Amino acid sequence: MKKITLFITLIVFTLGFSQAIPVTFDTDITVGAKANGILTPVSANWFSDSGLTSVSVEDIASDTPDHGKAGKIISSASGAKWQNAQILLQNNYIDLRANKKITLDVYSDKAQNFLLKMEQSKEGTTGNTEKSFSHTGAGWESITVDFSTPNAGQPVPNDQYRLFVIFPCYSSGFADPAFDSTTYIDNFSGTVGDAYVPQAQAPTKSAPIPPKRDAGDVVSFYSDAYTDITFPETPTSWSQSGFEKVNIAAGDDIWKFNACNFFAMANYNGVDLSNMEKMHIDYWTPDTTPNAKIFIKLVDTKANVEELVDLGLSAAGSWQSIEIDLSTFKTHTNLSSITQVLYDPTADGSIQFIDNFYFYRQPTAGLEDNALKTVKMFPNPAKDTVQFSVNSNENLDIEIFDMLGKSVLRVNAVRNEVNIADLNSGLYFVQMTLGTQQATKNLVVN
Repeated sequence: MKKITLFITLIVFTLGFSQAIPVTFDTDITVGAKANGILTPVSANWFSDSGLTSVSVEDIASDTPDHGKAGKIISSASGAKWQNAQILLQNNYIDLRANKKITLDVYSDKAQNFLLKMEQSKEGTTGNTEKSFSHTGAGWESITVDFSTPNAGQPVPNDQYRLFVIFPCYSSGFADPAFDSTTYIDNFSGTVGDAYVPQAQAPTKSAPIPPKRDAGDVVSFYSDAYTDITFPETPTSWSQSGFEKVNIAAGDDIWKFNACNFFAMANYNGVDLSNMEKMHIDYWTPDTTPNAKIFIKLVDTKANVEELVDLGLSAAGSWQSIEIDLSTFKTHTNLSSITQVLYDPTADGSIQFIDNFYFYRQPTAGLEDNALKTVKMFPNPAKDTVQFSVNSNENLDIEIFDMLGKSVLRVNAVRNEVNIADLNSGLYFVQMTLGTQQATKNLVVN
């Protein structure tokens, strides 16, 4: 018979593969593994991460006292120093607002240090917190982890938690190498908190349709409404998020980030946003962590400049359309060479959907406005040269931009022919200025 140590009377719930408090590993355990932010299977509630060899459930027939089934943790010298095993509660949170103690039984035949980290808080009042503990190596030991005195620099919890991360190769600052070990845990317990209520995990309708804008007034990173520029590394190899493209409605693809700590994309040629005025992004998240935020980081690796901008508080279960004035970015002086873009939610491991991520400026005058309606550009498509016909006493100045928004050619006081022989084949945007009026047209170069 298992030994159960409780601080209060515990309420046991059973829902599918769910875990009740205390976690005894006798029933309702689904074993899995997490790699590159992706949990397999998605229903796992006892899983390895960061190069831990494995977790499993095992009954040690000869252990004294008899613990029946227990959670088995096998660490590896080849894994990350912070390799870990994780328990995800499905029914209730553990409440550390009043009673700040967690109890668990730990088996090890060698002395070693562990770290227990609390994540996925309910209220968001404290956030993640950590506390280390030691084992003498004398077999089964009953451990009390008191979070009223967490590790230095960690907050004293005043919240309820759902995810518990156990690091078997812990050293201060993870300074020491990882090592091979086999340990067990059982009877993981604490004060039973509020019931966990699952939220809808995906949108059922599309994001709002963006307004029609002239191509020269938009630099689109991802949207079906505009032509996207290219980010060759999407996602980067160092992103910590699952990534897939999903379809909500016919012809409407959106990006899904699963178990997202952060998602990054890179174009090391640089993307020019210096002519843009605002950033737009639509996001949808099921995350209900209070006070959780989402940040966008723009990075210029050439100038060694990076800056976060806050998209505000996340709102669960509905599309949020965010507009940010680019003057918000104070560190970037001109945004002319953005080489990396990061999407960074503060609720680590959350699910995120995004669509219509683009930058724009206010519309310029169209070709039908006043004197600019007399300007003709031909042929189109063009090769080597393009002709302009101007029926005005004003000077016509043109500037040609590539798909990245980078200026590739500027000619003032155009009267007839412009040499484009140095331009590669592709789509360009020609910004025309006639006096105080401006208009932009597409130009295809063969």
